[in-house]
Amino acid sequence: MDKGAALTAVADQMGAARDRAILSLHPVQAKLLLRDPRVRDQIESGRIRDLGATGKFARALASVRTLLVESSDHLLKTSLAIRIANCVRKNAWYELESAVVIDRVITRVLAKDPDGCGGLSVIPEPASLGWSPVDASPVDELWFR
Repeated sequence: MDKGAALTAVADQMGAARDRAILSLHPVQAKLLLRDPRVRDQIESGRIRDLGATGKFARALASVRTLLVESSDHLLKTSLAIRIANCVRKNAWYELESAVVIDRVITRVLAKDPDGCGGLSVIPEPASLGWSPVDASPVDELWFR
């Protein structure tokens, strides 16, 4: 899945300016990000805008970080980085990108030998989306991603 298709799957891109994209966030993640001075600086500079609660509704599944997008066959795996119960729930950018690579490998293996994996059935992880400011420091680039 290309990035355009992935973006359209998680948010209506019709309202996005030509050089912009609309990204979906978990509501808890959005509240946490809006408190951070780095994000407030980006909003004040006009690089990002908080669109509020708009667009497609998504329902949290058992993991809390995984959301089912209503009227869609897509799940969103979000990165919360908050404490839920006894651990911090976070999907780091490298974990999300690795899941896409693993998905491609498993898809190729299953295409070559569907019976060779003992009836394995997988939920596809076709794309990973992230953003960081162009002029961010290396630390902030990773933080935003």
